[in-house]
Amino acid sequence: MEVSQRSLTNLRVIFADGSVDAKYAFPFWDAEWRVRFVLLDLFGAPGALIPAPVESGTMHEIRVAAARSAMRPLASEPPERFAGLRHFDTVWILRGSVGVGENLRHAILRTNLAGKAKQGTEKVHDIEFDERFAGVLWIVTKDRTFVTRRYQRGKLDLDDLR
Repeated sequence: MEVSQRSLTNLRVIFADGSVDAKYAFPFWDAEWRVRFVLLDLFGAPGALIPAPVESGTMHEIRVAAARSAMRPLASEPPERFAGLRHFDTVWILRGSVGVGENLRHAILRTNLAGKAKQGTEKVHDIEFDERFAGVLWIVTKDRTFVTRRYQRGKLDLDDLR
């Protein structure tokens, strides 16, 4: 089952010892299209990272085999942690992350593929992950005439997106 980035809103994140609610979840992936971690924009709390892959994920919940202590506060992460990674945040939610220093905020914003286009014609429209958030399955683009294209790893060079 595929999980779309656009569907990762209003989620329950279920850990071995309890759960938290997240407004959004943003998987971050590397050049090999492997998800390294998932950033959670939590209700009533600062952002946090959970390791990937997870036990399972859907558009309504993410199940993590570990305890809630596996979450790391976003604010404690060094900006270098985001170097070479990508994410997709269509409405730039992470621009307003609470308690995050400017260097970290800028490091995160540089990784966003929202508004990026392939050769100026096809804009990134969505990202589809496997149900464990182990990797990116498809990058979905749309052109000016709303024609949708889906790219697998090796078929789209992320560095071509400007």
